[in-house]
Amino acid sequence: MHEARQYARRENHAVQCSLCNHRCVIADGKHGICGVRANEGGTLYAATYGKVSAEAVDPIEKKPLFHYLPGTLSYSLGGIGCNFHCEHCQNWHISRATLDSTLLRPISPEEGVRRAIASGSASISWTYNEPTIWHEYALDMGRLARSRGLGTIYVTNGYITGEALRELVPMLGAYRVDIKAFSDDFYKKVCGARLQPVLESAMLARELGMHIETVTLVIPGLNDSMEEQEALIRWVAENLGPATPMHFSAFHPDYRMLDRNATPVATLEKIYNKAKELGIRFPYLGNVYNHQYENTYCPACGATLIERRGFSSRVVGLTGSSAGNAASRSRSCIMAPDNPGMTDRKFVTDRMLGTLTRYLRFMGYDTVSANGFAPGNAREDTLLLELAAREGRILLTRDAELARRGKGGAIFVRSEDVMEQVDQLAGAGLVQRRLPMSRCSICNTSLRTAEPDEIAGAAYAPQDRTGYDFFWCDRCRKLYWNGSHSRRLKERMQKLPE
Repeated sequence: MHEARQYARRENHAVQCSLCNHRCVIADGKHGICGVRANEGGTLYAATYGKVSAEAVDPIEKKPLFHYLPGTLSYSLGGIGCNFHCEHCQNWHISRATLDSTLLRPISPEEGVRRAIASGSASISWTYNEPTIWHEYALDMGRLARSRGLGTIYVTNGYITGEALRELVPMLGAYRVDIKAFSDDFYKKVCGARLQPVLESAMLARELGMHIETVTLVIPGLNDSMEEQEALIRWVAENLGPATPMHFSAFHPDYRMLDRNATPVATLEKIYNKAKELGIRFPYLGNVYNHQYENTYCPACGATLIERRGFSSRVVGLTGSSAGNAASRSRSCIMAPDNPGMTDRKFVTDRMLGTLTRYLRFMGYDTVSANGFAPGNAREDTLLLELAAREGRILLTRDAELARRGKGGAIFVRSEDVMEQVDQLAGAGLVQRRLPMSRCSICNTSLRTAEPDEIAGAAYAPQDRTGYDFFWCDRCRKLYWNGSHSRRLKERMQKLPE
């Protein structure tokens, strides 16, 4: 068997797995909650490495993923086992299968990539059961897939640990996560898990530059109250961003949950409208065939961008090659004077633009840096281009060849001086010369107004706080205020030629 990653040895030949947030302590001769990570003599093994229970070529919309390689096929693999015990699991025949199952057959990482390419697929998906517990196999196959230009997808319950998720950064493109409810009680009773780790992993996936879409199966009487759904929608808008696609799917009785009725379409439509009202730009309904709310509409003018019927899709209103861009605008409104595109614009920068990255964040622009990637990756330029296309970001680079590869989606930054760089972007109509102090310059997280105890607890805060506005980064635990540094930045920007 294949030795596992993400574990530590404990006393008496026990091991502790750090792959998912159960963090199972596994005695010698036993396996974890997932059923597929087994301890033999103090060594943890990935017992299903290279063993597959399900193989198919699916439309990517079936995952569902609507903003990642839309209209393409995805070579899809499933194994056995799961770290959740959901009472409504539609794939229970594999998620509850054991290691002696006759369902399993071998497919090596190399063979999986070969079959994906031969099938005409644009990506590989680890799906059907929980991919987290297939970590080593997916990691090895994913690295090969990315080297061959394939997209990579986890269809996941989101219970992966931060350390395991970070290990996937070089290879994982899309993180399609179930947020099964917005109640810890639901997670404990229905799934045998907790809500908070799912939320934390989703935020980390966004921070790491993965494309994210959420799916919530709306179950009558369990998670369908408007109060709960509104809380979930607000959390996604605030923590994952309003451009995050949210899918609300109809429940149908299955497995051990046969006492519930199917979800009324009217309930889903009500949730969809609430999501739009609360600022989610791309809500969708699922498991409701041929419904208008399966389509993608321009968030600025309402024009239809992508039409869907079941698992088929047709691009009808996108500019150029922007079908994979969640921030796309329709042809009819791309130049509209009320287009909010400038203030909503997002960037990704190469390693040579660290200072510009911090300035753009101070200026309120969502800016991801290549410095967040693991160093030494020979494919870093390709990853930057993929991230830019996937998330609708403009790539800023000091590398002329990389800018050429990025075509219309990349800007060659000419100067080494940061103010001249800002001037170039402002002159091109890409940024406004403003300093709203709305993002953390270190981690890119949106700032909020600081609480009095947070201000008092910051030893570096000014003693005389008269006339200052204070802001707080929840991720870095850092305090910001409109002091002399921000005033100097504003003065420097005001001196730039219009």
